[in-house]
Amino acid sequence: MVKLCIFDLDGTIADTIEDLADATNYALSNHGMLTHDVEKYKYFVGNGIPKLIERASLSDDDKLNAMLLDDFKKYYNTHLTDKTKAYTGMSEVLHKLIDRGTQCAVMSNKADEFVGIILQKLYPDVNFLWYSGKRESYPPKPDPTLLLKLINDSGYNVEDCLYVGDSNVDIQTAKNAGIKSCGVLWGFRTKDELVGEGAEYIAKAPQDLLRYC
Repeated sequence: MVKLCIFDLDGTIADTIEDLADATNYALSNHGMLTHDVEKYKYFVGNGIPKLIERASLSDDDKLNAMLLDDFKKYYNTHLTDKTKAYTGMSEVLHKLIDRGTQCAVMSNKADEFVGIILQKLYPDVNFLWYSGKRESYPPKPDPTLLLKLINDSGYNVEDCLYVGDSNVDIQTAKNAGIKSCGVLWGFRTKDELVGEGAEYIAKAPQDLLRYC
């Protein structure tokens, strides 16, 4: 039995892509740069906001990307839940997991200060054991350092855990941590990507997670 089910945020339990695209396009527009369709952002995201900016700007100019990142944060700070929504059925699944004794947690590459705001908006009555975004003193996923620390601090072993996510980064994170993984098909990436990366399980709908967790 899985004792601790750890979820990615963007594309896994929160459909955030439109707000991320809007904030990035706002920053790009401020500098007279080419903006992108929402679909492209599904492949820009996954490795944290600085990497999102770098991919969207199509530039390796550190000074420019720093200015874009600053504009992104100014916009996103006040618009991060304008269009963001929970995936259908996810709240019910989270409650069922917790009710039967499986703890739920969230581990994201999104800046740490944004994670709690989104979870409180989308899942105000879900009692997550813990949640975390990218923290300055730790490298981003797929590095497993922060994830393993949070698991250990919670009193669990990696054998107790399942990591659930929608991208290759999530499956890589699980593998690097020695945790089984489940790829989800309602997010931003494809089944081929998840299977190719080595996900042990594939969930077509949130309810499938009840079989794997």
